[in-house]
Amino acid sequence: MTTKLIEPVLKALLDSGEVKLDGFILPGHVSVVLGKQAYDFLAEDYRISGVITGFEPVQLLSGIYKLLRLALEKKAAILNDYTSVVKDQGNLVAKKIHRRLFRAP
Repeated sequence: MTTKLIEPVLKALLDSGEVKLDGFILPGHVSVVLGKQAYDFLAEDYRISGVITGFEPVQLLSGIYKLLRLALEKKAAILNDYTSVVKDQGNLVAKKIHRRLFRAP
């Protein structure tokens, strides 16, 4: 079984120098476990914004709108546009289990 952790994958993508991005639409289903804080490195270390969204059309449109506003304002921030299920710290119990079962390469 091959499992990817999101932080090392995003860092590898950004460190490659081959991809030029203004921001990320971040997955709500993953963020339920990880929480908003898991993406803070994007804004702090890479000056790239991200918006956590759900997958319904209206949720995606809202996330795209907020990401475009951040780009136009030249702000690097991580926004949680899926607050009904995603919390800043995520699911602490699930994260503990995740750390025990999966390790970054």
